[in-house]
Amino acid sequence: MHPLILKYGELTLSVFVKTRTQDGSAGPYFDWLKCHVKASAKTMSTDFHWNVMPQELLRFADDLSGLFNEYPKRGSFEFRPSEPNVVLTFAIGSKGQVEGTYELRDDFLTPIVVKGSFEVDQNSLERGASSVRGFVNSLKSGAA
Repeated sequence: MHPLILKYGELTLSVFVKTRTQDGSAGPYFDWLKCHVKASAKTMSTDFHWNVMPQELLRFADDLSGLFNEYPKRGSFEFRPSEPNVVLTFAIGSKGQVEGTYELRDDFLTPIVVKGSFEVDQNSLERGASSVRGFVNSLKSGAA
């Protein structure tokens, strides 16, 4: 299975799908990916488990593309899925750069959080959206 790799400044997230649980008759809330995530930024490295729905990842990709398409308008968004082990924010800064923050946690019920920020150019938004869409599409074909 190929991981989803997202790079924003010095932050790199590598998302590996371990299992997928689906019940197509029950709607999108019964399609979950159980993932293992490896994260690194500057001098920090961590790994943790994360359950996320493919539809949440596609909304994330749509938000990334939306911010890219509205550039240079100063928009922003937050990616906070149902199980918020990974929380990312993106905003267009006053000089046109993309400013972001991240919060990573192994267990979203505990207060232990790795936090940081990053700054990238606007092209990273569309690259990220393309990576996420390709990753979700590979799940449909069984190639993830």
